[in-house]
Amino acid sequence: MRSSAPCPASPWRRRNPPAEPTTCSPTACTTAGIGRAPGASRRLPQWITTRAPSNWGCMSSGLGISADCCSRCWVGVRKRSVTWLEPWRSIPIMRARAARWPRCRQRPAEKESDAMGRSTDSPHGVTNSIASHSAVPQRRVSLFVPCYVDQLFPRVAQSTVLLLERLGVACEYDERQTCCGQPAFNSGYADAARRVAEHFVSIFSGCETIVAPGGSCVSMVRNHFAHVLGREEPVTLRVRELCEYLVNELGAPDVGASLPGRAALHMPCHMLRDLDGASPVREILSRVRGLEIVDLPCDTWCCGFGGTFSVKYPELSTAMSETKLQQMRDAGVDYLISPESSCLMQLAGVLQRSQDPAHPRVSQRAIRPLHVAEVLAGTIS
Repeated sequence: MRSSAPCPASPWRRRNPPAEPTTCSPTACTTAGIGRAPGASRRLPQWITTRAPSNWGCMSSGLGISADCCSRCWVGVRKRSVTWLEPWRSIPIMRARAARWPRCRQRPAEKESDAMGRSTDSPHGVTNSIASHSAVPQRRVSLFVPCYVDQLFPRVAQSTVLLLERLGVACEYDERQTCCGQPAFNSGYADAARRVAEHFVSIFSGCETIVAPGGSCVSMVRNHFAHVLGREEPVTLRVRELCEYLVNELGAPDVGASLPGRAALHMPCHMLRDLDGASPVREILSRVRGLEIVDLPCDTWCCGFGGTFSVKYPELSTAMSETKLQQMRDAGVDYLISPESSCLMQLAGVLQRSQDPAHPRVSQRAIRPLHVAEVLAGTIS
């Protein structure tokens, strides 16, 4: 899925990118397709007990990894840098593997607090109002974490596990998992997509139920693996999106979540059109106390991301996001909620840019992007 083709000329891009680093440690940078170190299956990865980025769309440093190094390794694109992207696109820095994985020997419930003194009831010391529905796990699922969640938004994965375990669902995580293959598939790299799909099947073939906090990856596995692999694989029918699992398998439980305010709901294209996933998301959010979901015409519009589409056509991508967000501003919503992290990354970047006083259409209204898992798990800091 890597490409050495130069970026097309654009007034937003830097004409002369910085030189490539001579070396890049695999423990410091991880590309989207081959991002996770091989190893035995473990209960929970490190992001369960470490601090995740505090908000969407924040470029952060000091997390044990060089921003200069990561900018050239992001999503495996060779000879490109995130500094080439549009000024509005702020990408959270990827976390060093050494900072995310070493302490994943025990579950959060076995520790009263982590090394920074935060309660393990919540990854950020935020008190959760969710009571445990079952002291003894009655179900067991395997967690499939999308690449961008693992590398950029680990709090979504944290929230997913916290939520499921409070509902009596034991979560297992196999560190050998990598990507669903969608970036390669969408870009026309059939052989690369097939290799990744074969790896997915080999990892999850023995799992009874696989749950992922992202509809795009679920759509790729369920609807496109047969074409990519040239055969049907039973495991593809056992993959569930988080809200889909909560509603269809657990009966849409009231998890005790509370979020006062008005929110717009963004449904990602793959989930809306390939999985018919709007109903489960709306049903589970309807049980959040104090939350009013405002129906808007733009609810079903694309966010403008589309993976590499936003890189190849930045002006069109930005215009799509701005048009969608303007309806939300006009409606006076407080939150933008979505079950898809990649869409939130796109929209959060445009939102952040609109708060800049130098922006020609500066907005005085702050809209906070949130993943559904964060809302349900009560992990909003």
